[in-house]
Amino acid sequence: MYLLPRDPFVCHSHTHSLIYLLTHSLTHSLTHSLTHSLTHSLTHSLTHSLTHSLTHSLTHSLTHSLTHPHTHSLNNTSNIFRNKTLIDTRRTSSNSRDANSE
Repeated sequence: MYLLPRDPFVCHSHTHSLIYLLTHSLTHSLTHSLTHSLTHSLTHSLTHSLTHSLTHSLTHSLTHSLTHPHTHSLNNTSNIFRNKTLIDTRRTSSNSRDANSE
């Protein structure tokens, strides 16, 4: 059992030290606990949010690809033909101008 000394100054000093130690210990413990808890919570929240976002994005992308599989390829094909026709038309018109100038 811990006995406090009879001298009031020493007694006050011991009480002050004990209060300081308890306050410091509690502050440290709470800070550590809160930091750990917040870190865990934020990590969990960010992981959940990223997973949800990626899942949603991939699902949307796959659904779009499966429901419109030819849209992009047809558009690209028609653009290729349109551009080739435009180039051929320009060539033909350029060649006929050259032929007329001779």
